[in-house]
Amino acid sequence: MLKVKVFILGLFLVTFASAQTEITYWDWWVTQGPAIDAIIAAFQEQNPDITVTKTTTATTNYVQGLNAAVQSGSAPDMYAIPWEVWTEYVSQGYLYDLNQFPDVEEFKATFPDPANNFVEGSNIINGQLYSAPFSGPSKPWLQLYVHTGLYQEAGLVDDAGNVQLPTTWAEFIENSRTIKEKTGKAGLGFSMQQSWATGWLYRICNYSGVPYDGYLGGFDYRTGEYTFASNPCYKQVLSDLVTMRDEGLIDEGTLSLSYDDEGARALFAEGGFAHLFAGEWVIPGFSQTHPDFSEYTATHVPFPGDAPESYFGAGVGGYQFVINAETENPEAAWEFFKFLHSEEAGRIWSENGQGLMLLTPQPYDEFATNDAFKYIFSSTDLVRTYPEPTIRKPELAQLQITLQGASPDDMIVGILSGQITDIDAALADLDARKMAALETAISDAQAAGLDVSMEDFLYPDWNPAENYQN
Repeated sequence: MLKVKVFILGLFLVTFASAQTEITYWDWWVTQGPAIDAIIAAFQEQNPDITVTKTTTATTNYVQGLNAAVQSGSAPDMYAIPWEVWTEYVSQGYLYDLNQFPDVEEFKATFPDPANNFVEGSNIINGQLYSAPFSGPSKPWLQLYVHTGLYQEAGLVDDAGNVQLPTTWAEFIENSRTIKEKTGKAGLGFSMQQSWATGWLYRICNYSGVPYDGYLGGFDYRTGEYTFASNPCYKQVLSDLVTMRDEGLIDEGTLSLSYDDEGARALFAEGGFAHLFAGEWVIPGFSQTHPDFSEYTATHVPFPGDAPESYFGAGVGGYQFVINAETENPEAAWEFFKFLHSEEAGRIWSENGQGLMLLTPQPYDEFATNDAFKYIFSSTDLVRTYPEPTIRKPELAQLQITLQGASPDDMIVGILSGQITDIDAALADLDARKMAALETAISDAQAAGLDVSMEDFLYPDWNPAENYQN
């Protein structure tokens, strides 16, 4: 698109055309949308010759739509990349190597710890840089949100009137029973319609000794085995969820698959149930959909025992946004990419109530606008650095691990819907299928000439309660 500018110089009329570059950008961020819109507006004000056209697609359909676009050659110039397709897109050559830009080293130098922010096996694959870390300082990405109004109505307060937040999973269940008895409302609600939201319940076991989170999910790097059947946390949580279902402590709309994740958040804000598992993104979501809702706070995901034996994971490197390898406007896309990873964008992001971005300028206190954010910003003690096999052996980043059969998330849905009744058998089957998927991925990679093996995933010296030095 061309814009014609006209100037009158004395008696002469001078006209010339300046190029207006349009770049397309995709993400799945709904509640984060206003913050991204504000970042785009600030970028366009500073770069008047570049227009950013944003498309946001609901999480459920995002991967499907993105796959169709990249395979047909119609992918956007720049997009947020889901972890599910990262390895495939790298191997298929869909992503632009950022090292081609002459100022890439200057860009990397703007990050707080470039040596750990840009790492081979994470956002660098075979020497090619495809992305950059975006998320804020290390803290658990998932929290337990508590409806303080229902807690007060149920009398779950101390002598000073402060709500008594649950620390352990057992306390969480007992509080849910009290909520049901005193208020008639459910203790827990979530979306079973979108099983990935159901799967957040596995993260209770992040504190169980062998975290669910991590590169392989439920894999014990010390033994080289999956632990769904051997770690008692998983059976305990799943069995307790069945008990909560039978006692009416789980919202009926959850069990009937009546709403998606957005619907679950809305019902929580309206006092439909007392506990919601979610990340800090729900806070700006509440301000958008229920601006008068303030009767909530956040705390940690309940510990399965009296104290954590392991933690949420923090890593080095990281990726969020990428540039399409086939873009016709690489320089314009690069300018927007750099702006997204800038202190100015970080401030806009945090001022719009999205928590912290990695490059949000300090001090952070000014962005902690409520008790929930204050808790989240202070929760860094519940994070530990995990082993990262792809850092030690970058070739592992090219493995394509495909689980056959029901996902762990779908398994919880099956249990709560009554389709799966033998939890022990389901967990053992999950272990076997996940191991088979890993072994197949390794075998396929070896057949393709990669020097990888199961031993690359073993870390006998790993202590899940301590930071691991990768």
